[in-house]
Amino acid sequence: MQSLYKSRFIDVVLIISSLYSIYFIFHKFSGGKIPFWDFHVYYCGAEYYLKGLVPYGDSSLGILKDCLNPNILLTVNNSPLALEILKFLALINFSNAKFIWIILEFFSILIIYYVFGKIFFKQILDYKYFLLFIFSFSGITFVNFWGGNISIILYGILSLGIYALVKKNSSIFFFVIFFISIIKFYLLVFLLIPFLMDSKKYSYRIFLTILIYFLISYIFAKYNPEITKIYFNEVFVNLNDVVRKDSGTGTFSIIEKMPNVIYSLFNDGNLEFSFKTNIIFWSIFLFFLIVPIFTILNSKKYKNKDIRMKFSITMGILIAMLSIPRLVSYDLIICLPVIFYLITQLNINKNKIMFFDIKNILFLSILIIHDHHYPFFMVILLISLFIYSEFYKKKLFIY
Repeated sequence: MQSLYKSRFIDVVLIISSLYSIYFIFHKFSGGKIPFWDFHVYYCGAEYYLKGLVPYGDSSLGILKDCLNPNILLTVNNSPLALEILKFLALINFSNAKFIWIILEFFSILIIYYVFGKIFFKQILDYKYFLLFIFSFSGITFVNFWGGNISIILYGILSLGIYALVKKNSSIFFFVIFFISIIKFYLLVFLLIPFLMDSKKYSYRIFLTILIYFLISYIFAKYNPEITKIYFNEVFVNLNDVVRKDSGTGTFSIIEKMPNVIYSLFNDGNLEFSFKTNIIFWSIFLFFLIVPIFTILNSKKYKNKDIRMKFSITMGILIAMLSIPRLVSYDLIICLPVIFYLITQLNINKNKIMFFDIKNILFLSILIIHDHHYPFFMVILLISLFIYSEFYKKKLFIY
């Protein structure tokens, strides 16, 4: 396996960053934070739902308070359809369910690491790749493991689906997309991968997967109208308020914050666009991002199936990250190997600054810049370089 970078200095920084991430998480827990806090919410919500009660809104606060640790101040926001699956957690006692959850998380991280290592790097037994995957960007993988969010498990399942797609077993991939989208509907966006890979071949199955998802959702809503109505009123319809309080990191977050940022430079007070207006800007941005990527990958240069497959996966995942309305750090775990791969494929090593080449500078930056917006910036940078390179024939990437 070709080394990701060549610098003893970065090796030292990588080790220091890894130790800092370990210190950070244990310091966080010593301050009263509860490990695997999201799992606690899933379990309590599932227990409430299994009893035939509604786990949304003010009426749910009492039992959730009794079930949850006092230091966990989170509410249930899973859809009723997702709760139909998660309710089986409550059939197991809390300790055993938590143990199973932790094991699933652990193996999901290993699966993501293994699958993308095999796809992009052929071999995975490299300590640099492993430590970068676990501890880069302020320890995204390591820290979010302790959060216990279901997204880590879902991305592990998605990785298996992508691997099946690479191995020409697309049926598994589309089933995986359907399954994980039941838990989190926005994961349908990863249908971009087969669309970019071969739109003619997969368009029908992409359409069919989306159709089946909405059909199942409609049937469930029709036979469970009360809880569906409460969910939309208490959670989904109030998404506008939720986004503004906890907007995460991503395209939608930046779009909704920009009017207020610009307005505050010249005036007192706040300026906010409506949720619908932000959605329109968000959609336009993604349209003008997807079209050039699709055009590039359908050019003659990408007739080689292996090259097109790899860049379809990388661009599909990175665009998916930009598409997620409320992008949170645990969503970025699956794009870490993609970022590493694209950096190693950069063809700009001759442009050196001191004793570092550009690749080493980028790897160093993901270790020393501890800002939750930086992974988003890296995604934008790599997509922009790819589009610029292909349209202006700059050959910034190795194929």
